[in-house]
Amino acid sequence: MSGNIFFTSDTHYDHSNVIRFSRRPQFQEGDEVLNEAGKHVWASKEIADARVKQMNEEMLEAHNELVRPGDTVYHLGDFIYPKGRKADATKRVEWWVKQLHGHYHWVFGNHDYGPARRAEGFASKQYYKELRNIGEGKDMFVLMHYAMRVWNKRHHGAIHLYGHSHGNLPQSPNSLSWDVGVDCNDMVPVHIYEVLRRVKETKALMDVQCINWRGEDHHTNEGVD
Repeated sequence: MSGNIFFTSDTHYDHSNVIRFSRRPQFQEGDEVLNEAGKHVWASKEIADARVKQMNEEMLEAHNELVRPGDTVYHLGDFIYPKGRKADATKRVEWWVKQLHGHYHWVFGNHDYGPARRAEGFASKQYYKELRNIGEGKDMFVLMHYAMRVWNKRHHGAIHLYGHSHGNLPQSPNSLSWDVGVDCNDMVPVHIYEVLRRVKETKALMDVQCINWRGEDHHTNEGVD
């Protein structure tokens, strides 16, 4: 695997409502009003369209400034949220993956509908992925859209990366798992070295607290895999 390795999730390209729901940088005071049913909605279609156009442009620019064409990106789901017919999602996903730098591996999320999943241009597509022997320490990564409490080889130090929660799931200080979604990572992918830095800090803190980072979720006998 050549180049840098990045992880990301929940980009929701083309999705105007995620700007309101997650209070993304493009959201401005006055953009939202209460409708007759008492629900928060966009103040106007024109404002919604302008904000999603701004989001798309800014996220694409920031991504391509960070990621080079030869790099590898693992996207952990909710790639886009296309307007109109869901059947149009295939072409829209293909357009996006051509614009974004990097060789993309896609782990599907709950908003990645059937037509979108048929898009071409990805190095791989799946619901779950394990990466072995990558990084300086030959680490193992378990990738899924949803956060898991336990995962394969957790007791051997495997790292779990996820999305879906948009930064709303409290990070456990005693778990080797992280939300790599854009909403809690400055709207850009996370470099593998940043992940490994967090792993090192977490393990060091747990050692100080005399907490076994291997956990007690699986086998308790030493030497059992």
